[in-house]
Amino acid sequence: MQSLPHENLKDDVADEWFDHVMSDYKQFVDRGVKLLYDDERERLGLGALGMVCEAGEAGDILKKHIFHGVELDRDGLVKELGDVLWYFTLILNTTGITLDEVVDKNVDKLVSRYPDNHSA
Repeated sequence: MQSLPHENLKDDVADEWFDHVMSDYKQFVDRGVKLLYDDERERLGLGALGMVCEAGEAGDILKKHIFHGVELDRDGLVKELGDVLWYFTLILNTTGITLDEVVDKNVDKLVSRYPDNHSA
């Protein structure tokens, strides 16, 4: 993975805290879905469709703010982004993909595709 501009500023306490929070959140998501869906295909379908639908709801809030002059519904946006995170986490849990893996691959892809935008 390419070095992130803030990578040297990371501190172990913050990393440990984030890892702990995500670990708890991943367990929270698993508990919420395992009772209803034990089939991998169902969980992946729920995750993919749920993430797309909730992202659309977040997009609608932003569209209304940007194009219709409506005051930004920050609370609503936070709730919808939380739903996106829940479904995203469901996909990670189901596939065994880690958040670090997603971040690393995304950074590599973006640095390769847009080197001028991501140089140190």
